[in-house]
Parts: sequence; structure tokens; C-alpha cells
Amino acid sequence: MKNRLTTLLLASLFTLIISTAAYAGVEQTQAAPGNVFDVGLLFEEDGQPMELAMLSEREMEETQGAWIPAVIAGLFAIRFARYAWGPIKHWFRPVGKSHSRSSGFDTYGARWGTNRHYREEIGSSRLRDLNARLRDTRLPGNGWRTQDPGHLHFSRRVNDRSWWDSLRRW
Repeated sequence: MKNRLTTLLLASLFTLIISTAAYAGVEQTQAAPGNVFDVGLLFEEDGQPMELAMLSEREMEETQGAWIPAVIAGLFAIRFARYAWGPIKHWFRPVGKSHSRSSGFDTYGARWGTNRHYREEIGSSRLRDLNARLRDTRLPGNGWRTQDPGHLHFSRRVNDRSWWDSLRRW
């Protein structure tokens, strides 16, 4: 359940990032009269309306099932991407138990990147190197929360019960 929730959150974040980048270049400005694009021109040929015809029965039978190779190619692409990137938990773990090496106590926090042993589960060597650099990335700041590379500590962990009780009261 926790793994599915993490995957869902990361997929949502990725979608948000992609969609934001797509809409960033769109500007709502007044177009100059010479730069106006008429959608109707898409369906005209030499200034005359195009004749659009329905597919015949024979043409419909020939194209039936043409989407199957695309679906198979998509499944292979997903499988390859899962191999190349490795498990999502090797890239980002949003909330969990951690340890502050700089301060010497247990914490709850977010972690990114992974250690050398688990990094071998990432199929692509370039992505492995990127993961190693990600693991060594430290957030700016001098407090105990950001002191360790690859970690952002949220709170000290005295015992598990007190932390969960504080979440329930919140």
C-alpha cells in the first residue's frame, strides 16, 4: 500500500512538472493581423475546401487491429524504462525512518538517492551515476535538518509511538 501511494504521488508530481513546462511557453497576447492563423486553412487545398470521404468497408477491415503493435511496443518501452531506472524507491523516499549522521540521532525524513549496493539494481550506467550524484546532494542550510547529504530530516525520533500519536493529534 505504501509503495503504491509513493508511486502515485511521484507520478502525479511528474505529470505536474511536465504539464507546467508545456504551458509555460504559451502567452496570451494579441496577434498582429498578418500573423493570425486560421484553423479553417487546415481543411482547404489551394483555397478550395477539401473533399473528405468515409473509409470503405475494405479499408476499414485493412486498418482493423493496427493499434496492437503500438500497444506491444508501449509495453516493451515501459518494461525497458523500469529496468533502466530501477525501483522508484532508489530515487526518492518521501517519508520514513532515517538517521542523522551529523547529529547522531534517529529521525523521520525524506531521502533521495541510494547507497552503492542498491544502486546496482539500476540498469543504466548513466542513471546510476546520476543517482550517485543525487545521493551526494545536500540541501542549503546549516541546521541538523539539512546537514546530511541525501536527507531532509523532519523531526527527531524518540520512539515510534510518540511520533504517530503526534500525527493523530494533528
